Amino acid sequence: MQKPVAICMAALLLLAGCLSTDETEEILSIVGCEDENSLTYVENATEFSEDFCVYEDILEDSIVEFINMIENGPDMDTLDSTVGYTMEVSEAVDDEESWHYLETIIVSPDGYKATFEDSYGDNHSAGEIIMSGNEIQYYFNNETEDFTVRMKHAGTFEEAFEMMMSDDDMMMGDDDDDEYSDDEMVCYDMSTHMILYEHQNQITCEEEGYMWVPADSGPGGDDGTEGRQTSLSIEFFEDYDMVTIAVTGQFSDDLETSPYYTLMLIKSGNDPEYALINIQADDLYNDWDYIEEGYAEKHISKDWLLSNYFDIEFSVWHQSESSENAVSSQYTFFVAEDDDDDSDDDDMSWENDDEDEMEVELDDDGNPDPTFYTGLYNPLSATMTGFAADETGYTFMGSLNYEGSPFSYLEIHTDSDFTVLGFTMEDTEEEDNWVEFMMIHSGETMTDDTIPLSALPYILVDMSEFDDGEGDEQHDDEDYIDWNPYYGGYCEWEGNPDDDDNVWSCKEDESDQYWDTWWYYCELHDGDWFCTDDFGESSDYANSANNDRYTNGYDGGDYDDSDDDEITSLDDFDVSSWDSTNDLEQIVDWFNVNYMYEEDEPVYQVDDFLSLCDASPDYIDYYVAECVFDSAMNMLYNDDEEYVEEFHYYDNCTDENGSYECWMDEWDYDGDGDYEESHGFAYSDCSLESNGSWMCFTGWEDDYEDSEEFYACIPFVEYTSAGFSIFNNSSLDESMCGMEIIENTHEFDNSTFTMPTHLIWEQCWEEDNGTECETGEIYYDVNTTMLWETIHENNYMDCDGDYDNNTSMCTEWIGNVTESDGSAFIISHPDQDILALYQYDNATQSGLFIATSSSLEDYDDEWSFDREIQDCDSDGDAMVTYSELEACINEDLINDGIDQFNASTMGAYGFFNMTDINEDGMLNESEFNELNAILSSSEDGDMDPEMMFAILDSNDDGEVTVSEWVEASNQSDEPMTQDDIDNLTMMIGIYDEDDSGGLNFDEFVNMMDNMDNEEGDMDPEMMFYLFDANEDGEVTASEWFDFSNQTDDPMSEEDFGFFAAMMDNYDEDDSGGLDFDEFMTFMNGMEDSEDSEPDVAMYMAFGLLHFAEADVNDYMVQLAMCEGEEIIELECEDAVYSVLLADIMASSEEEAMMALMSGSMVFVDSDDSGTLTNGDYLMINKDMLDVDGEWNSARLYSSESGSYTDENPMMSMLPGFTGLFATIGLLGAALIRRE
Repeated sequence: MQKPVAICMAALLLLAGCLSTDETEEILSIVGCEDENSLTYVENATEFSEDFCVYEDILEDSIVEFINMIENGPDMDTLDSTVGYTMEVSEAVDDEESWHYLETIIVSPDGYKATFEDSYGDNHSAGEIIMSGNEIQYYFNNETEDFTVRMKHAGTFEEAFEMMMSDDDMMMGDDDDDEYSDDEMVCYDMSTHMILYEHQNQITCEEEGYMWVPADSGPGGDDGTEGRQTSLSIEFFEDYDMVTIAVTGQFSDDLETSPYYTLMLIKSGNDPEYALINIQADDLYNDWDYIEEGYAEKHISKDWLLSNYFDIEFSVWHQSESSENAVSSQYTFFVAEDDDDDSDDDDMSWENDDEDEMEVELDDDGNPDPTFYTGLYNPLSATMTGFAADETGYTFMGSLNYEGSPFSYLEIHTDSDFTVLGFTMEDTEEEDNWVEFMMIHSGETMTDDTIPLSALPYILVDMSEFDDGEGDEQHDDEDYIDWNPYYGGYCEWEGNPDDDDNVWSCKEDESDQYWDTWWYYCELHDGDWFCTDDFGESSDYANSANNDRYTNGYDGGDYDDSDDDEITSLDDFDVSSWDSTNDLEQIVDWFNVNYMYEEDEPVYQVDDFLSLCDASPDYIDYYVAECVFDSAMNMLYNDDEEYVEEFHYYDNCTDENGSYECWMDEWDYDGDGDYEESHGFAYSDCSLESNGSWMCFTGWEDDYEDSEEFYACIPFVEYTSAGFSIFNNSSLDESMCGMEIIENTHEFDNSTFTMPTHLIWEQCWEEDNGTECETGEIYYDVNTTMLWETIHENNYMDCDGDYDNNTSMCTEWIGNVTESDGSAFIISHPDQDILALYQYDNATQSGLFIATSSSLEDYDDEWSFDREIQDCDSDGDAMVTYSELEACINEDLINDGIDQFNASTMGAYGFFNMTDINEDGMLNESEFNELNAILSSSEDGDMDPEMMFAILDSNDDGEVTVSEWVEASNQSDEPMTQDDIDNLTMMIGIYDEDDSGGLNFDEFVNMMDNMDNEEGDMDPEMMFYLFDANEDGEVTASEWFDFSNQTDDPMSEEDFGFFAAMMDNYDEDDSGGLDFDEFMTFMNGMEDSEDSEPDVAMYMAFGLLHFAEADVNDYMVQLAMCEGEEIIELECEDAVYSVLLADIMASSEEEAMMALMSGSMVFVDSDDSGTLTNGDYLMINKDMLDVDGEWNSARLYSSESGSYTDENPMMSMLPGFTGLFATIGLLGAALIRRE
């Protein structure tokens, strides 16, 4: 016996009274630890040794380090020896039977081994997986299965191990941050944000109402943030009701200048696109719940969250910096059940009379999850009460003190040097309930090379069968909804009393004793249930079983495709009062059904539309709903620059002398029945809706980017009590008003800025029922250079500033004056900088604000000539000479406000000669009418070809040349560049069929018709001419490639190879290029392939070992006839087709589709790994496939192992093809999206 152990045994016997002091002294002296804080303190020791002292925090640190290794795995970068652990679990199931489970994990620098043994009564199972080098060995044994299989993968051990450990269901825990660490803990006062050092332990701290937190989570500590160095830091605090995100740094308490942040709250395991809160960098959001100088808080309430784990992703940055400089941090928290039951939805549990039930978490294989048990040890609550010597060293005893835990008793095992070997947790009321973890430092991780090689367990799944008979259109509208299937399962609204309200409880079979989990939303289809959380929580979903969002993307009948065109206003939704986000959900659901999402574009949520409308979810009303609906309509129907109708909604309209006068009820501010802010509309613009409101058309949302700009003048006066009535324009120059803006620039000088600091403006316009005017005020703050404007707005949704509900007046910041002089100033705003000209006469206190306008009410830039002959026949001889026509056109242009043009620039002489049929130098009535018809044809905005030809043919020789076209263009606002001239020269050369050097009228029309092709398709002759660079009468792939690389859409080298092969199929004379006939055949073939969908089958690769990648130079695809209900029982005939994966591999769907145009099969390496992995897929063009025989299955064959992947005995772990489809369904959209 070692001396320390003997000493300890003697001390224990003495303390127990088994030896008298005299007897002890006769044996030996007692050596112990004299420090009363030590767990090994011996009161009656005769000799003291510091080597015998061990402290509770040292043991706790060792246990935490051990737990970290269990949960996160060892650090492979520094691992130089074998490490691992055993986990042994025992549970008393009933009075006679107990369940026993043993798991062993070993990791070495070059290998990994995991084993398990599971026993319950007469039922036994065992398994083993070994990874070594590029080999994997798997063993499984139970009452029906007994096999061992050895396989090779394409990677190294390190790559496979890292991939396995990165998965959520890895055998050695997950990647989540440690819930407990060895950081020093401190007491924190949330109200003052100060550390209270007078409280040195958790109990006294929390008794006083403060928080016990890690010391390095506070200001200035290591908070785990990532990003550039900045003066900002992030910390998280949590209590029962709320998670607080605290930011410290150098900033003021002004919200206007406070830091911006991004925030995502995600249910653990969900994709970010389904975030419950999603504030992105583009939102420029800084709505803090609390702020003072240098400190700000954002609060997340737990009240609205159901029991689950949630992840917070938070970033923050100064307004003066880019979001790229943001610091970021993550935090995970758990929301418990309302009854304080911390249970999860799994299959095993203990029940004690005095404790709440806590259920055991299982991994995907149905085995106990180690992290469930390690999570029951909390170093903050566990206490040690004694110790004893044992055969390996010492055992320290204590209590877990964890409410709701199935265990209460704790043992920590050490060797004689107090190095921790493991720990045990036991149920003091049931001796068969316990779990024990022990550390391992030895073991073999080598595979057995005497076992024959097998192919990896992969299968190619026909994705047409994945539709489960619902047709190709299933999920088309809801590709991004994550549905969880229960094939033949059972779901019940609030069926599990342990779940929260407003959820569906589900299980795999109605006869199952335990529920699987809960979901917010479920539907029943042909005996199968489909559930999701992606629609959020609502009590309305109690009746969702009969809906058909799963199959068609809409609720049963509410949003039928036949009704899509009928959704034109808020009244088309079944909502009586728009006052909650649940009401807005109807709009968003309808939008998501109809919106065409791009690949990887996140699904829009209610919060996204509220952000667009700058509205709060806490205050929803009709105006917010109107804004959400208008935003949705614009996104649905304005993507192609189509005009979108804009409507406003009113409570009442009344007939007022030929028009409707409309208003909202709240506009009667003084209650006298006079609605001061009503608006007039034509009868045809308004309609009475079914809910009693009025919808009125207010115009079209247009795009004036290509419109000409003109000066608009707005009169103003310095603010006085007399108001705008004092305006006097006698000293103002209004000549610029309405003029076209040729160059909107201004050179600032040193003259004094004379604009008043407070002014009143008024703008008037003509309506059908008279003159309408609008008035507003502008304030200029000389100290801050800020401009503020106060105007009337119909409702607060139209106001981007402060809105007065009593007066309907809106005060908004319109920008800062950044440069100014005596006649102009620049208004700077984040959206744009505006140059504003002005005049101001101090004597009259009147001025003009001269701004740009894309369209003036009295201006029409479309001109057409529509005159009778007598209008132009000035001498009354019933004939019109050219001079008379010229004078008539000039008068017409001036009257139409287009005096920048004249008869000559409009090509009048050409029109005159064109219509002077008898060439007598005059136009009779018939000839004049012909000219009038030509000139009038431009009123639709498109110039008639005859008119355009006449304008361009300046010398009237019957041909349009390049020089004439260039000369005409250079007289316009858009002169031609040299590139434009070169392109025009080429175009005219193509269509100049008689090689005269110009285009006659027929050639001109032919060219214009091809240029105006609405389909955007280039004329084949022109294409051939452009591509045939050396003009040898043939187009080669290289010439096409060179031309493509001069455009905005160049061809890649990879695409060139496929394209050249495709062209080669049409080169009938093997000349190396395509002559015009071959080119046309090729183009027609391309067009036919676009018009008709080829018969393409897609097979997705699915493997049981996600970390085992297959070598594309070893595995091949074979097509064969196969029959069988179970995967491992397939009986297949000889293959009728076989090809190596490496020979048909493509890295993108685009590349694959091009390959299918010249080949029959392509393997898409969707993750660009260079190997076969989950989610890769095979595309087969059946129209081009040339095989000798019939086939119905695609199989994978490994040449090295001489076996098929579907023959691997591991496939027995899948419950047939139906089970396989269900398994793939669980993978959700993540796999499918990879195509």
